[in-house]
Amino acid sequence: SWDDQKQELEASLAQSAAAWKIVCGHHPVELVPQYFLEHGVWGVAYLTSGFMKGKTASRFRRKGMRDKIVQGNTDVYLCGHQHLMAHIAPRPTTRSGATGTQYVIVGSSSKLDQDDDDFESGHPGEPEGVQDVEEWIESEDVSPEPRAASPTPKGVAASMRPQTLNAMWAASKVETMQKKMEDLWFSESIGFAVFEVSDAELTMEFYAVPLDGPATLVRSHRMAK
Repeated sequence: SWDDQKQELEASLAQSAAAWKIVCGHHPVELVPQYFLEHGVWGVAYLTSGFMKGKTASRFRRKGMRDKIVQGNTDVYLCGHQHLMAHIAPRPTTRSGATGTQYVIVGSSSKLDQDDDDFESGHPGEPEGVQDVEEWIESEDVSPEPRAASPTPKGVAASMRPQTLNAMWAASKVETMQKKMEDLWFSESIGFAVFEVSDAELTMEFYAVPLDGPATLVRSHRMAK
């Protein structure tokens, strides 16, 4: 159960004498504001990080999975789920009990979005007659749109393009998040990360992989004991 996993993680971190503690999971603790819909459903993206932080009571008592990770003096929490690369360093605060845990998301090593088969009828918003979906996406700067059955939130004009709404929403959320974080970096590109670890240092390097060229280093971050 979820509680069992929290207890096992808490015990493992408490017993560990490792120079660096790295915890791996699927869902992010801190979600990069990318899209206000996920799998064609409005607002569900919030759930991916919400249950990591716990319900209101768990947050107040600091009993959520995030709290077990942070209180166990974890140096890095590595996850996927979001189809991007990100490095997030929260500002240490007494209230949250933060001890310097940094969050790394590497979820774009294979693709940037769901497969066409994930949807009821092809790629959302894909025009008829398009043969090369990747070329169309690149030329039109298209972001995933909801399926026709997805409801429109109250107060949102149906005539507004979902891409425009999403860009406005994401920009506002990213700006708010930047004020809360000591460091916030993310890249929506196919890529991977390499960790080099010694007793004294941990270095993480992020590489972007273009469709027609070699991998390129786009970010490097060093942590020292």
